[in-house]
Amino acid sequence: MTGVKPHEPACLNTLSVTRLFTEHAKIEAELRARNVIRSANSPVGDYAETLFCTAFGWQMQGASVKGYDALDSENVRYQIKARKLNSEKTSRQL
Repeated sequence: MTGVKPHEPACLNTLSVTRLFTEHAKIEAELRARNVIRSANSPVGDYAETLFCTAFGWQMQGASVKGYDALDSENVRYQIKARKLNSEKTSRQL
């Protein structure tokens, strides 16, 4: 980014839509490389799975496993859901 030091965030409102999508794709690729997310879906669900599996010591299942996302040490299955809240919607229901 021209004129922006590597440690300073870019002013997003000055970037073109094309550039925003380009940066978004780069961020998703980096999050995948760091094993934070594992799909091209919204990163919220993938991140929640990572957090829960780390916190509870669960074994994360592959993205192709249907019906559950993780197993605990006793092979109990867990399906993990998450939702990103935004200021435009006031509902807290999943």
